[in-house]
Amino acid sequence: PALSDAHAYLSICGSWELVQRITQDSKQTLDGMLADGRRAEALNPENPLALLGIAISYFFRGNHSAALDHVQRAVQFNPSFALSYLWLGLAQVHSGDFQQGEHSSLKAIELSPADPELNIFYATLYFAYLGQVKYEEALEAIDKALLRHPDAGHHLGFRAAVLGHLQRPEAKAALDRYLALRPNLKARDDYRRIFVPNSALADPIIEGLCLAGWEPDE
Repeated sequence: PALSDAHAYLSICGSWELVQRITQDSKQTLDGMLADGRRAEALNPENPLALLGIAISYFFRGNHSAALDHVQRAVQFNPSFALSYLWLGLAQVHSGDFQQGEHSSLKAIELSPADPELNIFYATLYFAYLGQVKYEEALEAIDKALLRHPDAGHHLGFRAAVLGHLQRPEAKAALDRYLALRPNLKARDDYRRIFVPNSALADPIIEGLCLAGWEPDE
């Protein structure tokens, strides 16, 4: 079981190389994540960490249905594991199932209210609310995420987007702060390239950034 966990954590750690953009070859990282997840599953087919590793590798390929299938199995094997509910919520919101994503995110927070990755839990809740056009709730969720990591660039972008949807006067200042961290963000496709592949949320976020004052190249 310990060896299965080791391969599973190797798989999961690859996600941070992708998120932080420190990998030299994203395809190689994704292939390695899937291989490590498969090894972990072969050693222990009921290891939720192994299934999470596989799910995360599919998630970052934009295959949200496969990610959802594996993370649902992870939840079945251990329904008290907050990380499984986090990734269940992420797979749901990015595939457009926002109400279920809200439920899963709230369950993750309930299971681990002092989790070291609580900022990601709240960012996932933000996605669920944004997709449901619950903009006030989305703003509250992303503000809670930023309380824990106030300089997280992607979260600052999410905040600017929802402020744009709310037509708040502070939206432009929030946008300017975000764009200062993303000087190469010139076109809509630039944002899609740095966001989750095949996400149902890319367009609503881009729309919010435009409402905040972003003028992307067409």
